[in-house]
Amino acid sequence: MFALLVRVRLQSNWNTARDTLQRHPVLSIGLSLLGIALFAGMVLGFLVFFEFARRLHVLEETVYQIFYFLFLFLLAGAVPFVASTLLHSADYGLLFAAPVPPRAVIAAKLLDATVTNALQFMVLGVPAILAAAIAAGIPPGGWALIPLFIALFVLLPALLTALGLLVALALAGIHRLRTAIGLLNLIMALLVCLIIVQEAHHLPIRTATLNDALTGIAPATLVHRSPGAHLAPSAWFATALLAMARGTTVEWIHTLLLACGTVGMLYLICVALGERYLTAASVAGDSDTGSVYAAPAESVNLWRRFFIPPIAALLYKDIRYLWRDSVLLSQLLMPMILFLVPFLLVLNDTARELRDELHHAAFAMILVILFMQTSILSLSALGLEARSFWILQSAPQTSLTWLLAKFLLGLLLSAGCSLLLVLASCIMLQARWQETVFQMAIVILCCAGLCGLGVGLSATFPRFIYENPAHRVSVWALVLGFFAYAGYMLLVGAFYGIAYLVSLRYGTTHDTVIAGTFAMLLHLGLTLCAVVFPIQAGAKRLASYQWEH
Repeated sequence: MFALLVRVRLQSNWNTARDTLQRHPVLSIGLSLLGIALFAGMVLGFLVFFEFARRLHVLEETVYQIFYFLFLFLLAGAVPFVASTLLHSADYGLLFAAPVPPRAVIAAKLLDATVTNALQFMVLGVPAILAAAIAAGIPPGGWALIPLFIALFVLLPALLTALGLLVALALAGIHRLRTAIGLLNLIMALLVCLIIVQEAHHLPIRTATLNDALTGIAPATLVHRSPGAHLAPSAWFATALLAMARGTTVEWIHTLLLACGTVGMLYLICVALGERYLTAASVAGDSDTGSVYAAPAESVNLWRRFFIPPIAALLYKDIRYLWRDSVLLSQLLMPMILFLVPFLLVLNDTARELRDELHHAAFAMILVILFMQTSILSLSALGLEARSFWILQSAPQTSLTWLLAKFLLGLLLSAGCSLLLVLASCIMLQARWQETVFQMAIVILCCAGLCGLGVGLSATFPRFIYENPAHRVSVWALVLGFFAYAGYMLLVGAFYGIAYLVSLRYGTTHDTVIAGTFAMLLHLGLTLCAVVFPIQAGAKRLASYQWEH
């Protein structure tokens, strides 16, 4: 029965891909070629990075660190994806009513949750593992085991997360499950962020310069062996890969068997717990919808004062939805933990030089938080509607109106959080008011640009057929959104980096103001392009969008 469920899922994916190719052949082929090019570019980028590590004689330690951070990356974002697929799946009623053992249903759902969680991993993780295998120089026969490496690597964090969720289900009960999921999401993010900050002291390439990498001279203080990277489960995969490259058969077989045994044991435990606590009755009794929020009439009228009625109504509805959904709310608040960690680590040090350095680090961290929040909200804001989007499409408004409402939702929330963080950091670190205003302007422009890209791409590559929140963003919107976001931030960094170098070159206040103003104008133009063109393309796509099933 388990094999049947897996085969049905694979056949469903194959039918979807074939149907898309038949209906949109040029678009499908073009996007596939673009995806292959982006994948090859990521592999090439990691190969260059590993080549620098080889020249600095820290290749092995770098491989351990790469696997470690990829493992943390999968673990940090696994809670909403695994929870949505394993605990809030809409097809449980059909599956539990079918003549299929509950054990087979749970086993298939665990694989489904792993695949869903691994979608975000495909952009960075798989190219990194392939590049590590190439850089390490594994033999031709070892490449046959790379798919097993990747499968075990993505299964391990998903199963650990599933185990935590099932334990939370057993302790909290189905009626408090969503609150428990939100709490587990925040706890997991806090632990991962603290681990990452601590690991910054053990990075293998920390004091190296480009000249060191080109000449192959490694300073004596370069290599910092990380205990965490060698003790975490990710070390099994790094050890097996490096042992395979060295030709030590016993070592890589031992570590690979250890990984297989651990994954198999976790899988059996999760299946046993799921079979006990996930039943048709318990799933049907899931009534925890988060906190109930009833806004007074004054707040409704406040929205109408600033926005036209259709946009105000959609904004008000989405804000209430976010407030009630503890899982999505915790996912939006999770990046905020990044901002608190450095202040906690240096709380007892009040040196002025440290405050100046921390001020720039805090602003960079705010940009990272902004990047994460906008990617979570703007890419999924349209998919929140699910099948009810067709009700919106039947209303006497254009698609552009709904996309503007989704854009404003992401802009208001992400810019509001980011501006509060900027003010807090500038007050705590005693920054000058000119720097505060400058940073706030950058934050607003970045929020607008990233939200425009996210909403536009999610509308250009829409997905409304799934009620499951884990599937509300299409794969192409997710992949292209990542590269579009990264490209936007790189261009913004280049604008202000060049302006900073110009200010250092000339040094006068007048030249610094001119360079900063010119960079701001370039940033404004890039933001307008990132907002106008993607949203217009998305509105055009939705205007001709048809029911998929």
